[in-house]
Amino acid sequence: MPHDRYFSEDDLTLGKKISLSGGEWHHLVHVMRKKEKECVEIVNGKGKLAKAVICSQSHKEVFLEIVNIQEQTTPTPPLYLAQSWIASAKIDWILEKGCEMGVSEFFFFSAEGSPPSPASEAKQTRMRTILISAMKQCGRLDLPKISIYQNLSAFAARKATFLFGDMREKAPFLQHYLDTHPLQHPPCFLVGPEKGFTAAEIQFLEEKLFSSGVRLHANILRSETAALMALSLLAHLLSQPCTPVPF
Repeated sequence: MPHDRYFSEDDLTLGKKISLSGGEWHHLVHVMRKKEKECVEIVNGKGKLAKAVICSQSHKEVFLEIVNIQEQTTPTPPLYLAQSWIASAKIDWILEKGCEMGVSEFFFFSAEGSPPSPASEAKQTRMRTILISAMKQCGRLDLPKISIYQNLSAFAARKATFLFGDMREKAPFLQHYLDTHPLQHPPCFLVGPEKGFTAAEIQFLEEKLFSSGVRLHANILRSETAALMALSLLAHLLSQPCTPVPF
């Protein structure tokens, strides 16, 4: 874990002077106890890593000057996760671990079996804060996006290879399915609520999104377990240099 890495919304350019406040200021000054003239790393979630020197600090802000810039392109093809709303604590866990596994964008939607959407402004702010922390911890320089959809119909406008967790016995296992169905677009895995998708939702997924149902394990998995297992398998596939990914 990069111990001296902090997040800024600023565009990071060489020689620019920036300031940190709030949680980032508190962590730098009161947790890590950094002093003037010490160097720290700054990320903005847009592929840049800056080294900055602490110039001065006040009781609410710390001021820094950028002395070096490195840029990084996204190392793998896009990977999307579409997660129906479940308990908030589990959503937090999916965000953290999904960020570590390389998710490019998280979609949260209401399924028929979902609890009421907790997508308040405060909740969305917390979700983004969790992603920023996870991005810094795992060494990523790109911050995943979060999109909130009302229902499955909103996905019709997205260009992706849709796959969904399917508990029916006839559904093929994900690994076997991908052996015979190379990805034509970035994968988007849809995870239903604890009771799974309804028959009507499965019909919509198959007929409107041209989505394929796949199994992840012989056992029935909890929603958050299914999300992370699907991400693990897909991230491994996308990381293989010999895998044909034409997008």
